[in-house]
Amino acid sequence: FFLYRHNMDAMFRKSLADLVRGIRAHKKDEEQFINKCIQQIKEELRLVNKKAKMGAIQKLTYLHMLGYDISWAAFNMIEVMSQPSFTSKRIGYLAASQTFTDETDVLMLATNLFKKDIGSSSPYESGLAINCMANVCNTDLARDLAPDLVALLSSSRVYVRKKAVLVLYKVFLKFPQALRPAFPRLKEKLEDPDMGVVCAATNVICELARKNPKNYLSLAPILFKILTSSSNNWMLIKLVKLFGSLTPLEPRLAKKLVEPLTNIMNSTSAMSLLYECILTCTIGLTAHGSVIRLCISKLRLFIEDPDQNLKYLGLLALHKLMKIAPKAVQEHRDTVLSCLDDEDVTIRLRALDLIIGMVNKRTLMDIVKSLMDRLDTSDEKYREELISKVITVCSQGNYQYIVDFEWYINVLVELTHVQGTRHGKRISDQLLDVCIRVKIIREFGVASMVQLLHDTRLTAENPTENGICEVLYAASWIVGEFNSFAQHHCAIIDSLLQPRISVLPGHIQAVNVQNAIKLFAVVMERGNGDLSIAAAPGEDSPAVALKIMKDRLPLFTRSSDLETQERACFGLQLVGLVESVGGSVVKEIVALFSEPLNPVAEKAQRKVPVPAGLDLNAQIHTPPSSDDESDLEDLGNWDNQGEYDMPSSKPEDPVAREAERKRRVQRRKQDPFYLGDSDDDDEYPPVETLTGDMIDLQPGLMKSTATPTKKRRPQNVQIITDEEMPEGATGSDSEEEPAGDDLFSGIDIQSAVRPDEELTTQSYPMPSVGYDPNQQASEGGDDRKKRKKRKEKRRKKRDQPQGDLLGIGDSPSKPSQPQPAKSSISMAGENKNVKLAYELGVNPGQPDKVMVLFHIRAVGSTLANLEFNITCPMNLKLVQPADTKPAFSIAPNTHNSHRLLFQFQSMVQPQKFKGNLSFEANGSAGSLEFQIPLPCSAFVQSVAIDPKEFEKLAETLSSNTSKIRCADARAGLACIAETLHVQTVQITDLAMLYGRSTQNHHVCLFVKNKKGGFAIELKCTDSTFGSNLLSELKVALKNLK
Repeated sequence: FFLYRHNMDAMFRKSLADLVRGIRAHKKDEEQFINKCIQQIKEELRLVNKKAKMGAIQKLTYLHMLGYDISWAAFNMIEVMSQPSFTSKRIGYLAASQTFTDETDVLMLATNLFKKDIGSSSPYESGLAINCMANVCNTDLARDLAPDLVALLSSSRVYVRKKAVLVLYKVFLKFPQALRPAFPRLKEKLEDPDMGVVCAATNVICELARKNPKNYLSLAPILFKILTSSSNNWMLIKLVKLFGSLTPLEPRLAKKLVEPLTNIMNSTSAMSLLYECILTCTIGLTAHGSVIRLCISKLRLFIEDPDQNLKYLGLLALHKLMKIAPKAVQEHRDTVLSCLDDEDVTIRLRALDLIIGMVNKRTLMDIVKSLMDRLDTSDEKYREELISKVITVCSQGNYQYIVDFEWYINVLVELTHVQGTRHGKRISDQLLDVCIRVKIIREFGVASMVQLLHDTRLTAENPTENGICEVLYAASWIVGEFNSFAQHHCAIIDSLLQPRISVLPGHIQAVNVQNAIKLFAVVMERGNGDLSIAAAPGEDSPAVALKIMKDRLPLFTRSSDLETQERACFGLQLVGLVESVGGSVVKEIVALFSEPLNPVAEKAQRKVPVPAGLDLNAQIHTPPSSDDESDLEDLGNWDNQGEYDMPSSKPEDPVAREAERKRRVQRRKQDPFYLGDSDDDDEYPPVETLTGDMIDLQPGLMKSTATPTKKRRPQNVQIITDEEMPEGATGSDSEEEPAGDDLFSGIDIQSAVRPDEELTTQSYPMPSVGYDPNQQASEGGDDRKKRKKRKEKRRKKRDQPQGDLLGIGDSPSKPSQPQPAKSSISMAGENKNVKLAYELGVNPGQPDKVMVLFHIRAVGSTLANLEFNITCPMNLKLVQPADTKPAFSIAPNTHNSHRLLFQFQSMVQPQKFKGNLSFEANGSAGSLEFQIPLPCSAFVQSVAIDPKEFEKLAETLSSNTSKIRCADARAGLACIAETLHVQTVQITDLAMLYGRSTQNHHVCLFVKNKKGGFAIELKCTDSTFGSNLLSELKVALKNLK
């Protein structure tokens, strides 16, 4: 019956092919189908059948590729990995490679599995383990398995040697301490008889050299030999890259590389190898002109190739060569310009970056003209990039390549005619910068800006920030600041205050109002403030200027921008003052704008020193709380349970509601920050169009009287490069971020490897009990000598003065010997065949788990078929799947280690578990009974804490006190720290120590030296936990005697 049921289950169980067909057949309800399949897979994983688990993991791997999370099956993957068949291992290792990360918890259970499979006699099983190791390696795996991987470098199988070499790079990244001892073995692989192994070693060393190339300069002779003798293009690419990192460190190496690199570039048909040779020449062979010219000629083949990828790479390399040999690259200007019309936008942008480097005084105008001609035929994104490059190439180096500034002003004005551009702010900044720095161009600049102010297109096209309307900011500022070069000031004032300006961004409105006031002051000064003088049509007069200001400024006093409102109100008050007082205040008005404005450094604001006593983070003004909460009433309220109460549906009083609405409207009218629709549209005058008869201007006045003509700029034009800085400005502040710490920067592989750095096979320190031959020889010594030594020791302790905690640091009559570190390894049991030791390990990331690491030593016999049988109490259980059968045998007088992971419910009480280790010693069965205690102190870890925080924390904890005898204060305090794993916080007349358990129990100790011993007060979050810790401490101090 059971066999029949098993066969029926296997018959109806879905395979991977069935899963794929089912997903394709359920396109409408794919997610529901997959969720159903996952439930079936979970049931299959609970079965004992190994084939069922293998098929389930195979299906989960496919679902993971579709984006489903399968991390919950990590234990089951390790189960499949540990099965003996190669097919099962392949499926398990593939699933682990795709889903495990270096933070996966169950990786700590797979260390021995990796160790076993890496050392397998089957090269394919070794390959599976090494491949998985490269994907999931973490620091612990790298540290534990590095010796085994280095040992594989001497394997007789090429397949295994090659994989072992490659995985070492991942090991070095996770455990850099393995690089120094492993490097001599890795260096030997550069001379391996198999070229595949040589290629793998070259690849690893090339990647390491990117981190710290100086370490690998001694390998240059071996690498040069491989470079000149190998025909493997892939390995040659890696070698050429590596030499590119080494040539800046050794100039003589560049001279040796000229010939082989030249031969490769002239003979190879592989474009990838040719490109790497060119890049290496740009790094280390810049002093050899013949090689650089050869590189440029080869890059021309890249650029002219129809393959878009090669064309892009050619432009990229040519851009690097531009910094080395700009004159040689400029010879290919026509080739680069042809790329500006390429269909691929990435190539056009790369060519655009390159063309900027070809600019000089002779080629600037031609290149800019070529870029301007492409503005009308380009798409929006490329057109914006063209405008940006035109401005960049002209403004670089404080306009060092510009010969004629009138030409540049015309270029900027022409850019304002490009529809839809988002570079209005940048064009505006350039117009301001040129007119401020170049004094000789101000007259021409003012004439050009007047034309822009009369151009209605700038306000109608894109009245938003960064739009082309931003140019009006520069135009009004330049005309107002350099008004002595302007004519017909009244017409300009009328253009500055047109109603259409009110729809522009606030900062443009504000600068227009400000400069209209400037021009009004100029008109008043020229007319001596006489408002009675009648002016001829088209001429400026104080009366006309006054009329324009009175008519236009009221519109801007109602602007939504506060600065515009302020300046407009100021202007109206100024106009009223002139109208009432007359010309007597004209000089004072002109004096308001007489201070010249100079260029300000870009970093001037950040260099302003903060005055002493000023706290920039302090609150300047605390806004008053609102006295009217009526606006919030419609939003409902939150009840005490956090649920939202909807407004009541009870009808409201219409009279009260209307009164509330009127009050709210009145309050909003008085709020300058509120923007809303107004019912009083009649308050705003209609938008007018500027005409010649509005202020009796002559026809044709809209055209500039100073039409710019093509002039050759004098050869010596003064450009203002000095920039104003604030008083007390600090020095240059570099904003470069410090270079990040390199993983291998502190590792020197040239020096000899110390004995403590040697990589050894997987082994752990064993307790000295029973393993020291000198100890065994001394067991038959004279008992009377031992008793005599013990008496002398007791007498010396009685004679020592009793010190307090403050005297611990006093220097004794003889230099005290350092106390040996207490071993964390304890004996669990032994017999004639085996000795068993253990050590405990905890992890704060897994507060409910403890790891027991068993150290097994064979005594005189070979141990095989090891198996742990554990009996756990109710509060403790073994984490499944538990590998209770170690996958190794132990030779006589050697040892090995095995880990088991336990989970507990509470650690406030000490625990212990019993077990049995069964084995075969030289073919005969044997066993060893053992018992492992889990004291509370095993879960306490040393944590640093501030003394003040320690005192505040101790006040909140429960206390346990005791007085313990201790003759030596120094040794006693060290024993307390080692037993409870606590850290010294402060020592005065009282020693304060602190630790914290993995479950966040705070442990605070106060130790005071009393006559004959210690007075100890232990405060803990849990009183039971603290009492047990104190009991452990009493036993430890008693044994210290």
